[in-house]
Amino acid sequence: MSKDIVLVPLDSRPVNSDIPKLICMAAGVECEIPDRDMLGKYMNPGNCDKIADWLLKKSAKNYVLSLDMLLYGGLIASRGSISKPYSVQKGFLAISDLKKKNSDSKILCFSTIRRLSTTVYSQESMIEWQNMNTYLKAFYSKDFEKASALKTKINPDIMEQYSLLRKRNLENNLKAVELVSNGSIDFLLLPQEDCFPNGPQTQEQLTISEKILSLNLSEKVFLHNGADEAAQELVSKVVNPGEKKISVLCDCPSKLNEIMEFEDRPFQTNLFSHMKALNFIQDNDSQTLLYIAFAEPQTCVRHIKTAIAYGKKVILLDLIAPNGGSKELISEMIRHDLLRQLWGYSAWNTASNSLGTALAICALTNMKTDRKKILELLARNLVDDFLYQSIYRQVIEERFKKDIHNMQTVDKKNREDIKKEFISCANKFLNESGFSGLKITDFYFPWERTFECSITCSYQ
Repeated sequence: MSKDIVLVPLDSRPVNSDIPKLICMAAGVECEIPDRDMLGKYMNPGNCDKIADWLLKKSAKNYVLSLDMLLYGGLIASRGSISKPYSVQKGFLAISDLKKKNSDSKILCFSTIRRLSTTVYSQESMIEWQNMNTYLKAFYSKDFEKASALKTKINPDIMEQYSLLRKRNLENNLKAVELVSNGSIDFLLLPQEDCFPNGPQTQEQLTISEKILSLNLSEKVFLHNGADEAAQELVSKVVNPGEKKISVLCDCPSKLNEIMEFEDRPFQTNLFSHMKALNFIQDNDSQTLLYIAFAEPQTCVRHIKTAIAYGKKVILLDLIAPNGGSKELISEMIRHDLLRQLWGYSAWNTASNSLGTALAICALTNMKTDRKKILELLARNLVDDFLYQSIYRQVIEERFKKDIHNMQTVDKKNREDIKKEFISCANKFLNESGFSGLKITDFYFPWERTFECSITCSYQ
């Protein structure tokens, strides 16, 4: 029997594997992903060959595919080592074969443009990341004397591999654009991972953009800042593919023209690109309101309160700080009893990561949905993006200063204590926020590090 969506995620982290499925559940759409053991975990890449074989056995109306997983074994693997040419070739052939076997199905893909620096997986690799970061920033700002001195701190083998990986990933992204041109891929997102303006990604983006224009694919291929949000956006595009009206409001309009941390273009440019990719058009009369909080919590609360009073379905995009919600904003929202009246909340990682989640939820507002599933997703995101990232993560990292990159060193008793403590704290937060009947029932570290957590939220 044909599935609604078959998803090959970027990796096994909740933002890539769990939240897309929660979005589908809210829309009443069936979504199937490979078993987690195929997707790898942290520094262990996914099994590209097994995933390709698994994919070709699946019949679906829509396929949402991460090329980073199909070609390399996931996001970290895409920047970590030179993969076997056979696996890369097999991944591309799998997409072409999939389209031949399922000519009436839609194939939507996403492939990241490599981040600025290396992967951080330990205290030692943090130094490597910092050295590469500072060197690249000096080099691309044309401070060559400083760059030359900084380069001596970087292992030449690491520098050589970095250059080879950038070249390889660019070549494969250009190949993906060609697959859109020949009809094997119906739609392609090329999100740009963490970077800074005018960095090494700039020429790569230009090369890709020129190819997109030369093949007349500007309505089928989109390039903007982001990465981990792409699967959420594409499943939302599948469940609600038509044109959608949305109103956008923020507390500080001048911030729209600023470049957010870890990005390389004004936020408004990313906003327009993400919206266009998902078929959103701006209409101030729309009942769906994307509210962007930049700097002024009091103004935000006043605007949101008025919008809800007028019957707007409000999705709050909290960009006051990167990777975590604003304590002042959330406190004010609770004080005015507004949190449980939202349709969505997003405040995780980079501005464009968070934007993608918010827009994916916006896509659900003008279609028939399971309101309980919407509230579960809202509560889950508040607990993760705000309570965990902004408050509890700092508690854990202070408690285990040497272990933030390797939670395996934390013994079973301490793990159980962390779990019980956080679940209790989370349920108290939900109760105080007005989420009657909603409970957090599970919490753990999916990648044995503190950067992300897995949270299960449901009605009891």
